[in-house]
Amino acid sequence: MFDRREVLDLRPHLERRYPLKRSAHYDDGFADAVTDWFLSYDLLPGESERATLRRTNFSYVAGVCWPTADRRRLFDLACLTMALNVRDHEFDAYHRGRVEALTSPFLADLENGFTTRTDRRWSPVFADIRHRFHAYLPERSLRRLDHAIAEYLHGCITYDRNLLQRGRPRDTEQYLRWRHTTVGQHIDHRMIEISLGIDLPDHVLDDPRVRALCDLDVRRTILAQDILSVKKELLDHEQENIVAVIALSRHCPLRDALDHATILYRQNMDLFDHIHRALAGSRTCGHDRTRRWLDALDDFHAGLLDWSTGSSRYTLLPESTWSTPDMIV
Repeated sequence: MFDRREVLDLRPHLERRYPLKRSAHYDDGFADAVTDWFLSYDLLPGESERATLRRTNFSYVAGVCWPTADRRRLFDLACLTMALNVRDHEFDAYHRGRVEALTSPFLADLENGFTTRTDRRWSPVFADIRHRFHAYLPERSLRRLDHAIAEYLHGCITYDRNLLQRGRPRDTEQYLRWRHTTVGQHIDHRMIEISLGIDLPDHVLDDPRVRALCDLDVRRTILAQDILSVKKELLDHEQENIVAVIALSRHCPLRDALDHATILYRQNMDLFDHIHRALAGSRTCGHDRTRRWLDALDDFHAGLLDWSTGSSRYTLLPESTWSTPDMIV
């Protein structure tokens, strides 16, 4: 679809607005422990796949996206991050039109709290993680996490169905609407609460400005991930990417499409920061836990940018390279 040289000439870059924080609990030993836990399930039998998983280092995501979590929570969040990402990568390899059939057994197990194991491949992994969370999370927090994961999976089914029945998105707005739940950011919102040891009340979550901020956070995540992973995805002939959508809908070169996507990202960031500042001084954020959660959204985004910029998963380089954090917390 796109010329290989044109793709390789792209230079995606996003400026980080917030300080990069890294957990004091994160180190090579922590990363190895999380990876060893996942590999114990024998889901990746090939040595090259196992080596790639270690090199990709999903544990680093937890270390920089939820930097203030205690060690126990950080380990469990890292396990969930790894499981979600590896499962997502595996399902990306399936042909269009099969997502619902392949996902339904896992969804049924999730809705049963993994008391059933219809999906014999993935349910045991997630049942273990849920059991870990159950030891210290309130029931409401656990239900909300389950709901966010289910919402994400239903979103993937709907997106697959839309592609099958209606074809690829025609423009950026349609693409962003379709991708809203498939990016899994609502799961990350719940994981932020878990990392902080809080459970936000309904009156905060239902505040229109908080809802708007969460929607903007989802959108900036879609834009950031698509921009920073554009070379990998287009070289893999993947067209579900904002840069590809812009190039195809506007009939413009990829470089121009990348520039336009970057402008969309900056505009989204400006609006997010504006609402964030307004909320910080409002009655809704009068409680310390809400202010901490709002600030943690920015911690997460700073970590996500570093991960997506330096991970070998996206750079296509032999090793991942991480930025020096602004602070260890």
